[in-house]
Amino acid sequence: MSTTATRLTSRASPQDLRISGAEKIFLIIICALYLVVAIRSAYLRPFWFDELSTLFISSTPTLREMFHAIPTDGNPPLYFLLARPFLHLPIRTELALRLPAVFAYLFAAWTIYCFVRRDTSRVFASLAMGMFLASFSHGYAIEARAYSLLMAFTGLTLCCWQAYCYSRKSVYLCGVSAGILGAIFSHNYGVIYALLPLFVGEAVRSIRRRAIDPLLICVAGVSVPALLTTIPPTLQGQRILLKAIRDCPNFLASPHLSHLKIYATMVPPLFLPLILLAVLALLLKLAASKSQDAQNATSHIPIEHMAVAVTLSLFLPLMLIVTHFGTKFFQPRYGLGSAMGLSMLAGFLLSRMNWRHARQLAWTAAVYSFAVGFLTLWLRAIPRTTLPWSDPVLYSGNSIEPIVIANPLNFSSTWWYSSNAMRGRLHYLEDLNYATQYSNVVPEFSLALEHDYTPMQLDDYHSFLNQHQHFLLYCSGDPRLEWIKQRLPNEGWHLTPLRSAKLEPPGEEGQFYRELYEVTR
Repeated sequence: MSTTATRLTSRASPQDLRISGAEKIFLIIICALYLVVAIRSAYLRPFWFDELSTLFISSTPTLREMFHAIPTDGNPPLYFLLARPFLHLPIRTELALRLPAVFAYLFAAWTIYCFVRRDTSRVFASLAMGMFLASFSHGYAIEARAYSLLMAFTGLTLCCWQAYCYSRKSVYLCGVSAGILGAIFSHNYGVIYALLPLFVGEAVRSIRRRAIDPLLICVAGVSVPALLTTIPPTLQGQRILLKAIRDCPNFLASPHLSHLKIYATMVPPLFLPLILLAVLALLLKLAASKSQDAQNATSHIPIEHMAVAVTLSLFLPLMLIVTHFGTKFFQPRYGLGSAMGLSMLAGFLLSRMNWRHARQLAWTAAVYSFAVGFLTLWLRAIPRTTLPWSDPVLYSGNSIEPIVIANPLNFSSTWWYSSNAMRGRLHYLEDLNYATQYSNVVPEFSLALEHDYTPMQLDDYHSFLNQHQHFLLYCSGDPRLEWIKQRLPNEGWHLTPLRSAKLEPPGEEGQFYRELYEVTR
């Protein structure tokens, strides 16, 4: 039997992949460091707009009310179900609500390690795991939303498929099915995340084997009908918002080719040029080597596993295409699969270089990635900007007059972190028809859709103005959302500046100011 065949045979069964004691200690240390840093940041970092939606819906008195409210959020029910029992723990609400995301992101990182480790070695698997922990996606480890779950179930699906391919044990098909179902019940794009790389990998495997695996296809296929329990309620609950997005001129969050620059944030700082150089070096080496040597250098990684990693790495442009022809609404987080794919590819490609210094380079890059990832996650605990509820500008007016918060993104968090006395003074004014004239309609429509499940005071614009001839207006420096500041003077209201301060860091289009106005007829 040839050396290549021997290598493939030695890797043919998952139980043969023994993890040494030193490797276990290394992984335990990495996981412990991650949990310390992530739990600290999850405990300290204030909630933002989307997370408070998760909180209010998860906190509804009964499960029936929660399931009735979930479609207004636009996500399937799994994260809300997981967060609900955590909220009963005697710990700070911020940490309790985020614990499912903290553990899910660690599990996603672990699946990346396992997927690369099965075909290479611990050094290249550590590089892949480190890159993932250092990418911008680690911010979702401390965010009470479904994206960490989405990546965790995607990783579970692919790892179980990989193990099944090696062992042919049907027990791993249960993991494939669980991963697909978990992804579907985590996010509306879960079916794409779990199934697309699986089908691409299995298609390549079928071509290589010249045989189709009907059992795997059946297992994947029977999981898809779960979409019937998630997509229709979401479309119904988000119908008004989706129409507003289509009708909104110059919508801020439309998918554009410029979003491809997000790739630069999916690798640790300074990594992108190194990755390009490594890929170039690999291509040159393979081109210069003899065909048999090239085959020996690369054959120990099944081509279908490389296909999975490449497919995941292309999720960013894929989701741009999906959202362009679908909702017309794109956020960078929709392309998180690319961070997983790039991490896997880095481990695979460096291991295939057959270069004597590849291991040393991988260890160096892995240590650097872990250090950068933990440091940046640690620093995420405290936002850099001045928070509205602690802004002296907000408190500089009369202490009894109502305060209208101009920015819908800041309204719910300002209410949540204010005193009871201040909460009673805070208002947001809704006028959905008028809001569609501006470039970002999502926050205001989201507040309106969840009106029945939120404890804040959401007032109709015209009704509030009919009842109040004198009030305060707080603006936090985002003209794309604060339409009321431009509208009131046009309707005969007088805005008298009381106090202002520069917005730090400056806005994307220049320096803006946090401002408090006295508004009179």
